[in-house]
Amino acid sequence: MSLAQRYHKVILTVAAIVVIPSAIYGGVVLRDRISAPTDYAQSLAAVHTVPASVSNDRRKLIQDELQQLLAEREEVQHKIDEVKARMAK
Repeated sequence: MSLAQRYHKVILTVAAIVVIPSAIYGGVVLRDRISAPTDYAQSLAAVHTVPASVSNDRRKLIQDELQQLLAEREEVQHKIDEVKARMAK
């Protein structure tokens, strides 16, 4: 293996270990800074566009699952509020 090939391998290894995860993390942080989701339901309100290729049955299943998740979220939030109220006493 020549010296150039070794350097190339080292550069690719460093990129895979350091640069790529840093870029992904930086993109996530930047995305959250640009448009930080203030509320889960509000952030989902913007995502109502569904491709025309999705059938109505699939759309109905997705909507049902979304409603179930939102209901579960409300229950969890209620329990969190109860715990906070108990801790405040």
